[in-house]
Amino acid sequence: MSAEQQSWQNEILVSAVYDSGSLRPIAEEDGTIVWFATRDGGDIVCAIISDGETTAPACRERDVAIMRGLQTSLRREVDGGEGLVEAQILFDAEGDPAALTSHSLITRSSDDADS
Repeated sequence: MSAEQQSWQNEILVSAVYDSGSLRPIAEEDGTIVWFATRDGGDIVCAIISDGETTAPACRERDVAIMRGLQTSLRREVDGGEGLVEAQILFDAEGDPAALTSHSLITRSSDDADS
């Protein structure tokens, strides 16, 4: 993680809504970082995605998240238009998180561009 990305993590930590020591980066996609954290003593698990300007958390009860996973996304300006970075966190048999990430360029149809 770069020094700039470390500062993003520090900003998330300042919010003090996550359990102490639980916030950790688990993936990077197209200049964004995906973190995993817990709240309420681990009863709530969270996926947090940030590009330094915007942060998008998604949290749910641990039992539900283990069955269904966690999803979050972030829209951002990129060369050529607007981009979407998506992250899904799934859990292995031991309950450890793993991230699936993707990024896409959002384009308008030619009909929309002409209006």
